[in-house]
Amino acid sequence: ENDAFDNFIHISTGITPVHTVLQVGHAGGTFVRTIMKWDLTSFSTRATRIISAKLTLTEHTDQVTTEQTVRGYRITEGDMTESATWTTYDGSTSWATAGGDYTTTPEASATVASTGGNLEMEDAGFIALVQDAVDNRNGYLSILLATQEELDGDDTGTERMKYHSSNAANSLYHPKLEITYEHVVHWTG
Repeated sequence: ENDAFDNFIHISTGITPVHTVLQVGHAGGTFVRTIMKWDLTSFSTRATRIISAKLTLTEHTDQVTTEQTVRGYRITEGDMTESATWTTYDGSTSWATAGGDYTTTPEASATVASTGGNLEMEDAGFIALVQDAVDNRNGYLSILLATQEELDGDDTGTERMKYHSSNAANSLYHPKLEITYEHVVHWTG
């Protein structure tokens, strides 16, 4: 079984996510966030230094009128599944805090233009998230993506982006995680 997946969670508990799109932002007084879990266990078999890492989400549609900052956080609930909702991390067991359990400080960020477009997250914080997953999380990168506006509680108007998920019909649009790494050899003599 492959534990890698992506999904979005919606503040309305009765909403079943559409698995062909991921969403971040707010619309109509509601909030949406994207959750992702990437299987990087192949990197964990020996010491690895992450040199660069880039997450790319391909735009599906956008409803943004102002530039948006998207924050990336490490999800702290290790047993999160694709069945997660706003209130549960596996479809039945509650998060400690509705909306997901994640680090309190954003670890990565990216800017989405007022005209929308693809989301590309590749800053030093994102590289550190990937390195942490390899070194400390059994090779699983579990992240939550949310806009700063939504995190600040701003639900006026519509500032929501939709991206293709890994279930999109065309695989060219699937989320991409590109990693450059080197294996570290410790020599003692």
